[in-house]
This record gives sequence, structure tokens and C-alpha cells, in this order.
Amino acid sequence: MVCDLDSIRSHLSEYGQRLADSVSVNYCSNAALNALFGYYHEMAYTENIKTDWKIELPEPLTVSELDMAALFGNIMENAISACDALTEGERYFNLTAEIRYGNSLYVVSTNSFDGKIKKGKDGYYSTKHGGRGTGLISITAVAEKYGGSAQVHNNDKEFFVDVVMKI
Repeated sequence: MVCDLDSIRSHLSEYGQRLADSVSVNYCSNAALNALFGYYHEMAYTENIKTDWKIELPEPLTVSELDMAALFGNIMENAISACDALTEGERYFNLTAEIRYGNSLYVVSTNSFDGKIKKGKDGYYSTKHGGRGTGLISITAVAEKYGGSAQVHNNDKEFFVDVVMKI
């Protein structure tokens, strides 16, 4: 029996890399939010979007789990959708959530996008359909519910969402 060791080594190396890439990451201690982060991270990975995420949330969670899921779910959905309009080498999505001063959560999201926006006097409009859309409105509503604010802005190549709220 002839054994092609180079082929076997190559196969094992490729398998090892795929396994390492698919190992789940523990973003936070909340199971529902951790699953949400994992779902969107896998989506970004599948779409070849380079990610750099640093997530720090209060433990135990001091705000509504549903509100946090709405906040992060909308941020991640919008960012990944925007990245999909670009060619693979241009796609990136950076997300940081950190606790500052012991009682405030700061969330900073930066993603690449194609520069195409719809904006009116009352804010951004959906590029997927007519009207305002609910994603950015939901993000702002959650921030304001907890005594904070959300700022959304862009340049020609990047879209930014900055949130601060009391925890």
C-alpha cells in the first residue's frame, strides 16, 4: 500500500484550520447573547468579512436581555449586510463593547460599506426598502431607554454606530 504523506499532512492541516476557525467563542456569560454573537460572527465568517470584536458586558446582566439582543442584533445585522455589498478583500466589521466608569456601557461599531446611503432631514433611510427602517431606530430607542444615546455617522467608506447607556 502506497501512502502519500504530503497529501495526508495537507489534509490534516486544512482540517485543523477549519476546526480552529469554527470553534465557538464565549463572548459573554449570558447564553442568549452569546448565541446571538456566535450566530452573527459565523455569518460574517461565512461572508468573508474580517472581524475584530471585543465584548465586555456586565455580569450578571443589569439591563433587559431582550433590549441587549435588539441593540446588538440590529448593529450586527446592519453591518454585515452593508459589508456584503463590497468585494471580499474590502469587508471588515469591528465591534467593541466595554464598561466604563463602572456604570456605563460604550458600544462602538465600525464597518466598511459601499458609500451608498439614503439620508433625509430626520436621519438615515433603509437601503433595502423604502422608509426609515427599524434597525437604527431600535438601537437609538434602547440607548435612550437606559439614559443614553446613539450616534450614527459615515464617511465614504465606513459606517459608524456609537452607543452609550447606563447599565
